[in-house]
Amino acid sequence: MFADLVADLIDTDDAAITTRLRANELEQRRLATEQAALITEAVRRGIDQRDGHRSVKGYLKANLNWSDQQVLAGRRLAALLDTVPCTGDALLAGHIGLAQAGELARIRGNRRCGDRLTEVAEMLLHHAEHLSFKNFRVVTKRWEALADQDGAYDDRVESRTATVLDVNGELFVNATGGTPIEAAELVAVFDRFVEREFRKDCAERDARCGASAPTALLPRTDAQRRRDAFQQIFRAADSAGAGDARFGPLPITLNVIVSQYDLENALAGAGLGPLPIDLRAPDIADRRRETSTGTPISQADVVAAAIHGRVRRVLLDNRGVITDFGRERRLFTGPLRVAARLMGHSCSHPGCDIASEQCEIDHVAEFVRDRGSTSLANSDLNCRSHNRYKTRAGLTRQRLGTDRFVTRRKDGTAMLPVGRRIPAAEPADPDQPADADEPADADQPADADERADRSGDSILDRLARRGRLGPSGAGGERIARRMVGTYAVETVELADLIA
Repeated sequence: MFADLVADLIDTDDAAITTRLRANELEQRRLATEQAALITEAVRRGIDQRDGHRSVKGYLKANLNWSDQQVLAGRRLAALLDTVPCTGDALLAGHIGLAQAGELARIRGNRRCGDRLTEVAEMLLHHAEHLSFKNFRVVTKRWEALADQDGAYDDRVESRTATVLDVNGELFVNATGGTPIEAAELVAVFDRFVEREFRKDCAERDARCGASAPTALLPRTDAQRRRDAFQQIFRAADSAGAGDARFGPLPITLNVIVSQYDLENALAGAGLGPLPIDLRAPDIADRRRETSTGTPISQADVVAAAIHGRVRRVLLDNRGVITDFGRERRLFTGPLRVAARLMGHSCSHPGCDIASEQCEIDHVAEFVRDRGSTSLANSDLNCRSHNRYKTRAGLTRQRLGTDRFVTRRKDGTAMLPVGRRIPAAEPADPDQPADADEPADADQPADADERADRSGDSILDRLARRGRLGPSGAGGERIARRMVGTYAVETVELADLIA
């Protein structure tokens, strides 16, 4: 009886509860591997055609009482393990979870690039084991964007649509498609209005209960504030559009992170410079051509941002904005803070998904306890709660890559999900040597060229001064005009973040 099981668990100590949870997860992975193999064998023998079943779907629904979604997921997994056997090895051994296997199965089903999965399976399996699922999905989307340069991008642009309906007195809204840059702009506008509604609630609560009152006394829930913010966007647009005024791009700053390798390849593809044959392609986990939330962008958007965007160079061959302040400063401020926040997507504490925009910048090696430096290589993203907990619990953190860490408890044991092995730390990039001649004053540009870099020059102009690029040409302008609008874009080049 279930009641007996619950009673047994009540008498189980804390460590045993976690041990059983992890053991059950490993068993589920083993059973899922076996189930996928059984489906493949049933189809091979034609068992799915017996008892009058006209399809594998009918056979599985009749025997397992599965939903359509379960049938789809089960068949995708069976096809993945049958055609890419190394994924079956990893799932059976427990090194990857069902969610990671499902993501790989989704990629295999991509008609434009799924047949190339076998070429990169081992590499993606490595990241599936060593990254959180959220960050692994960012990596898989990066690979899809690189494998299918323009197909999916063009589909999103051409199929863009929006619906706003009154359904029995209730609002129904649905909008899909468009470019990643446009999506980032819409989300940024929405978040700005949600923040305004939150400030309104805080002001009302403070006036009623005092500034120290808890957030539970806010007059609206977060969901209610988001709904009201959506309505305020429409009202503000209607007010601003009086007199048939034409709308242009909004003054929203969007963060676009592009590795130097991808930037120069995009510019070369637009006919604006040579291929970067002297640069080595980064690992897919560090190769960035995306918004700050991890959404991949096209080469056309990269070129458009380089030509039209307002650009800040956070780090490029250790010149320009200096990112290492040594031990003279305890706080991460200015350009260093911007760069540190863009290195990851969320809090680095295991299991925490709070977005980087809401995180504090912390030291990997603590400033006081470990005498850690205030540098980009020693920066870390932690939400407010885990920032305090890390110090209080005596946790230590080891950086394995740009945004990958191993967190250890005070007794030295690693906080790892079941099945994950600890990889060796990644070596420094031999193609990106450290530059020894940095300016002595980290707050001041080294010369007039560096001051010009901070004043808003385009990436094209700066690369031309460095001898990597000729003057801007018509090809780049033509690609840039593919964008629906022009946006203020902070383009951050992460060429060598961890030296």
